[in-house]
Amino acid sequence: MARLLGTNAILTGRLSSYTIVKELHEAVDRAAVYLARRIPVATIDQHLPSRQIEHRNQSSDKFVIKSIRGHWRLRNEANVLRRYQSRTPFLRPLVDEIQESADPSSIVLRYLDSDMLAESNKKRLSRPEIKQVARCVLEALQVLHDDGMVHTDMKLDNIFVNHGQGDRRFSDIQLGDCGGVVSQHSTFAREGHLIGAGLTRSPEAMFQLPFADKDFLLKIMKLDPRDRPSAEDLLADDWFTEDSQDTRDPLPGEAKQPEKEEQCVLEYRSDY
Repeated sequence: MARLLGTNAILTGRLSSYTIVKELHEAVDRAAVYLARRIPVATIDQHLPSRQIEHRNQSSDKFVIKSIRGHWRLRNEANVLRRYQSRTPFLRPLVDEIQESADPSSIVLRYLDSDMLAESNKKRLSRPEIKQVARCVLEALQVLHDDGMVHTDMKLDNIFVNHGQGDRRFSDIQLGDCGGVVSQHSTFAREGHLIGAGLTRSPEAMFQLPFADKDFLLKIMKLDPRDRPSAEDLLADDWFTEDSQDTRDPLPGEAKQPEKEEQCVLEYRSDY
């Protein structure tokens, strides 16, 4: 299948123009990520304000261009970043939005050297490095959570880093792929379908299993006894009153209960 954008393709954004260097990744949903460089301003337009010319003359800068045809995630990522990137340095920022060509839709993002999956595969992270990464990611998530938003595609290769110098392994750490940032009250967040990558998606999200059992058990199994709830607290837990489907496999010889959809069909047919 043909690529969305070819090598050396030129795209014009609101602030600058870019040339595609190579494709970095193609997703199952046909989204593609490209390495791009800014085209020197002298080759484009001589009628820009001096401030913008100075900005655009950094022609050696690398950028990431993300493209997809006919999908809400790209526009959502641009909207999310416009809203939140000024509130934290730990979200990979939106740099520009492509206007020509407009098909496929494309946005320009900051380029970082690597991602956490590649770095952890290359060399095990030390405990201080793990804490550094965790702190940066949690800082980014806190900004989203404070506004009732959740990131539905948390995984190592969505955490981007710049290499540091000397004993400092990472100079920058930023959370990316904000196309899946949605309201905590949305169906994507509550039901868990069509989110994340299959390899890193939780069983609850993959199979739309209830989270209540897992949450209840985790409360009981905290390592420090001082953190565990009392019997009184547990008896007051919502787990005892919530009504969710039993997703366990049946025991040998035990008939499997029909799923909710099947029950609805059976009830409907019984009316005849």
